[in-house]
Amino acid sequence: MKKRFYLEGLKRNTIFILAVLLFVIFSFIISDIQLKLDLSKGRAYTLSRSSKKIISKLDDIVLIKFFASSNLPPQLSPVKREVYDLLKEYANSSKNITVEMLSPDKDERAKKDVQDFGIPELQFSQLERNKYAVSSGYFGIGITYNGKKEVIPKVTDISNLEYNITSLIYKMSRKQTNKVYSVGIASSNPFNMSSDEFATFKEVVRKQFEYKNIDIKNNKLDDLEKAAVLVVVDDRKTNFSKEDVSKINSYINQGGNVLFFVDGIWVEDDMSTREANHGFFKLLKDYGLDLNKNLVLSTSAELVSFGSKYVQFLSPYPFWVRAFSFSKEEPFFNNTTVLSYPWASSIDLVQKKGIKVSFLVKTSNKSWTRTGKISLDPKAISLPSQDSLKSFIISAVAQKGRSSVVLIPSSRFLMNKFLTRRTSNLNFILNIIDNLASEGLLSGIRSRDVEFYPLPDISDVQKDMFRYGNIFVPTLVLIIFGGFIYVRRKKIS
Repeated sequence: MKKRFYLEGLKRNTIFILAVLLFVIFSFIISDIQLKLDLSKGRAYTLSRSSKKIISKLDDIVLIKFFASSNLPPQLSPVKREVYDLLKEYANSSKNITVEMLSPDKDERAKKDVQDFGIPELQFSQLERNKYAVSSGYFGIGITYNGKKEVIPKVTDISNLEYNITSLIYKMSRKQTNKVYSVGIASSNPFNMSSDEFATFKEVVRKQFEYKNIDIKNNKLDDLEKAAVLVVVDDRKTNFSKEDVSKINSYINQGGNVLFFVDGIWVEDDMSTREANHGFFKLLKDYGLDLNKNLVLSTSAELVSFGSKYVQFLSPYPFWVRAFSFSKEEPFFNNTTVLSYPWASSIDLVQKKGIKVSFLVKTSNKSWTRTGKISLDPKAISLPSQDSLKSFIISAVAQKGRSSVVLIPSSRFLMNKFLTRRTSNLNFILNIIDNLASEGLLSGIRSRDVEFYPLPDISDVQKDMFRYGNIFVPTLVLIIFGGFIYVRRKKIS
């Protein structure tokens, strides 16, 4: 008997040891296998196909260094975790990507690295013990590839982080620099940048692309076809000839991409208006973009300074429209919150065979238009009846095969004064050029926003029903269950 118990005990011990060994071996085998099920809407926590396609073509090591100080405010802890999770997705998707998370306040080597990248130290303020405390720290990303360096100095914007990282990797890894040409924004004095109204745009584009402004009349189509993107700006003076328009049309048909900044009505510097005569109305309509000869006004407007030499006041100017309504189907709005349109015209979309037309930006639904002889005096602007207020399209895109035609109906949209920090005009333009120049490689990268679904508003009666139901229903269920058990036991006994 004792021998049998001994053998059964030995068998149980052997089974236990084997089970532990199998568990350890299995854990070791799957330790390098990444298992994740993303059930969020739009797979917000999974790297997009566009990002995976770009990083799959890397032929050298990309080193991503995430600099995060150890003394960051508590509210940045979840952001820090999300950033690191995203970076691990990059590392897991490509053997050529290495990720490091470093604390410059604890590691001297990390402190030297963060200074070499030029990442600034940020100031944070937080409420502690009923007092505001100010601290400083690093919260940025440095990326190196094949001797090149790029920086994201502050990574608090999680929604656009994937786009920012992938676009920088694409910029560093592409074999040749794409060309961007412009028409209509030549500087009157190329030796004095302060007099160039488009200097900001030119400076930023030159950092990422091979850029030059061309004279369309003196450039052959063969030269034009070298450009990945052609930016056409209406200078409110030039009437482009049929030959010039035909040359641009041929460029589009050959697979070129054009970004138009043209007016429906010309607004002169002396605040007078006249009919626009740039010569692009028919070309744009042929691609399904019908540019109207009007000016759009909106109650959502920029604040403009008015008054005399001695008295100045700020007032909303309805002709300078602020737009917040962006297309969710197009990829041009990363890092874009609000756009400013000075003296813009509306666009009607016309369906054309073989061409896909889509809106990009709309005004608020409290907007209206003016046609004919228009007074731009802010004192002469009156709000129309509520019935005539509606939303208007003020940016659109037409796609034909590999070609894209983007229309922004405001020739001043690119000027320095409208590329300020208060607007996202510059980010919007660069997103468009980036996507067109990359032949759509960046277009599939979506914003990593997670949608929240709050409880619907309900009446007070329904609230009381839920409140008292939560109190009494569980108690009543327990009483019924207890009574059932009591009656059953009594019958058995």
